[in-house]
Amino acid sequence: IIGVTGADAKVAIGTGAGISQGAAAIAIGSNAGHAGQLASAVAIGISSGALNQGTNSVAIGNSSGSDTQGVNSVAVGIIAGSVNQGDGAVAVGLLAGQVNQGAGAVSLGQSAGQNIQGANAIAIGTNAAPTSQVANSIVLNASGSALEAAAAGFYVSAVRSAAGTTPITMAYDTTNKEVIAWTAAPAGGDVFLAG
Repeated sequence: IIGVTGADAKVAIGTGAGISQGAAAIAIGSNAGHAGQLASAVAIGISSGALNQGTNSVAIGNSSGSDTQGVNSVAVGIIAGSVNQGDGAVAVGLLAGQVNQGAGAVSLGQSAGQNIQGANAIAIGTNAAPTSQVANSIVLNASGSALEAAAAGFYVSAVRSAAGTTPITMAYDTTNKEVIAWTAAPAGGDVFLAG
């Protein structure tokens, strides 16, 4: 099925694509944007944005954003942001943000934030917080193995340790909201050491 319909400039290409579309929506691929694709949404790939794709959302890749993709969300990759992707969420990579990605959450990398990622959480790297990432947590993973976030906070795997160098303690300045190399206490704010 190929069609560009009415003044709304809807585009649907593929069997079962764009059966129920909003104005200026684009659906390309079998069952892409199939039912409930809202205005200006884009779905490219088999079953991408298939059910209830939100306004201005983008789903690119087979089964990306396939069931209830939130408003202004982005899912790029096979099965990325596939089920219940929250408003303004971003999932890029195979299985990134696959199931229940919270509003404003970001998942970059294969299986990053894959299953239940909390609101405003950030997961970067393969297997970064693949299971139940807590809201407002940040996980940077370069190890390849799963790294989870047990509580809101900042988690990093694969930090280099250099033999023969003078160790520098890292600290967090709560006033400026920054991680610093600890050489002397910064002016103002509380500082928490992580050593």
